[in-house]
Amino acid sequence: MARPRTIYIAAANIKVHPHPPGVYLQLLKDAFALKRPIQCRGDQHLIMRPFQDAGENMIVGSLARFTEIDPYLAWFNSETLDMADEENVKNIRIPEGVHPNYVPFFFALFEKQHLLVFETKSKDTSISPNMVERFLNELFGQPEIVKAYGQVDVTIVADINKLEEILGSKAIRKLIIKIRRPNPETLNVFRDKFMERLHANNVISLEQTYVAPMGESLTPDDETNLFARMALTDGEVTAIVGDTSGGPVAKRSTASHSLIKPHAYDPDALTEQQGFLHGARELVQIIGRYLA
Repeated sequence: MARPRTIYIAAANIKVHPHPPGVYLQLLKDAFALKRPIQCRGDQHLIMRPFQDAGENMIVGSLARFTEIDPYLAWFNSETLDMADEENVKNIRIPEGVHPNYVPFFFALFEKQHLLVFETKSKDTSISPNMVERFLNELFGQPEIVKAYGQVDVTIVADINKLEEILGSKAIRKLIIKIRRPNPETLNVFRDKFMERLHANNVISLEQTYVAPMGESLTPDDETNLFARMALTDGEVTAIVGDTSGGPVAKRSTASHSLIKPHAYDPDALTEQQGFLHGARELVQIIGRYLA
């Protein structure tokens, strides 16, 4: 029996306004049709590969990470420990469109929840949630997409444990909660009131700042805690914490703590894609409990 294989999974909340049925699937189809690689970090690029219907209003595919070689930079000879000369490189021919260091990472779009769940680590390689967030924002920010859908908002789902740690701090001197307009189908009574407030003021985002009196600490009430929980999927929470006597302070934020779920599966019983989908469904259920 093979040893269980563990993958790590995160999620991005994607929002389009308005959002008729099927809009998120069509958004991905149109974005894929661009076949546009996005530079995400240094020479690392991401591009969306073809995807397929997985049932349950869900599609599954993969993101390809690869290295873009700059043909105008010099080559290095590790034998001579010097720049490679013309004789060394004259026969190098890399076909157009071919790139080294290709690694695929599975993703699944859950249409109803408008969540794009993706691998962050599989086997011995990884990509960061921030890298995927940058890729999605750049891809959905292409002129062709903006013209068809308007502004597409992407938020990496944050770790609720980090939020609870922030809100449970004993010396919160300042608390900043930023919320971008959520989708109505995820709302409860509190979120309904929030949406009414956004519509009444014709805004798409709201930022609230709470500051404690000098030498004292904030004590977030139930409404503030609910507002902060909304930021897990639709914004971010930042706190300045320290001792109440005026000592050193520290900044803590949900923005730097994505929700990443490890998922183990039996490679003898499941393919890599099946193992990923099992973990992706579990993560969507966890996020659903955030919004309850």
